[in-house]
Amino acid sequence: MDDDRTDKLNMTKRKILSFFGSRKMREETVVNIRTIADIPPIIDVRQKLGNGNYIGAINSAMEYIESDISKFFNVQFNKKYTTLFNLYKQMVVFEKDVSPDIIIDKESFVIETSQIPIPKETKQENLLSSLRKFGIFIYDVYNPMRYARKMELSIDDVVKRMVDIYSYMDLKELYFPDSRTKR
Repeated sequence: MDDDRTDKLNMTKRKILSFFGSRKMREETVVNIRTIADIPPIIDVRQKLGNGNYIGAINSAMEYIESDISKFFNVQFNKKYTTLFNLYKQMVVFEKDVSPDIIIDKESFVIETSQIPIPKETKQENLLSSLRKFGIFIYDVYNPMRYARKMELSIDDVVKRMVDIYSYMDLKELYFPDSRTKR
């Protein structure tokens, strides 16, 4: 997680008066370290999982991820459709020959999406990668927890999967917009 942290340094000078009246200047450095684990979705999901509210946690994770992908990449997901169908519609934008079978099972999803050519633009490449990770998150985490009521993964594994998705987005832009102006 060291790669995902952002450091914010604030240099402040304090005037200190001594007993004899001479002034001294002392510099202090304040370091606020923000990591990917400090974003509200991961804090909320980790807290719910720790309290045993697995269904609430996984539903929150899906809502957070979907809205953040939509917000960051300016992608519109239709609320009338399932999340997997929305992912399919986005994959068709990248490759017209993607089979609709990707909404049925994980193997088809992995095979079909791995054959999509990587876009040349970095933001489009990040979008494609985050959509792939999101689809795998749905198959590996959401579906077993939501429908089979199985907690097959540990809390750290669920959070790690979320971190994998969020690593393709600029977290400063999404959650820490004030950190850019204070530097």
